[in-house]
Amino acid sequence: MSPPYFSTMFKQVMGISPQNYILKTKINAAIPLFMAGKRLDEIAEELGFHDAFHLSKTFKRQIGVSPRQYKERMRHSAEMP
Repeated sequence: MSPPYFSTMFKQVMGISPQNYILKTKINAAIPLFMAGKRLDEIAEELGFHDAFHLSKTFKRQIGVSPRQYKERMRHSAEMP
């Protein structure tokens, strides 16, 4: 199977490109790590990002807010009764 054919078939089945699927999977793996207090540079290295900036930029593009903003929002929502 050629890479372009795989990409086309993957997108038809999954609704997103293989690259976006991989990025989304990495971001979903990053969330519990930084919510537990792990540093972004450690998470970036563990998940295969170039550096913490690349992870943060990708996170914001996928989720809509920076990791810090996400963590603050989750913390505030947990404090709400």
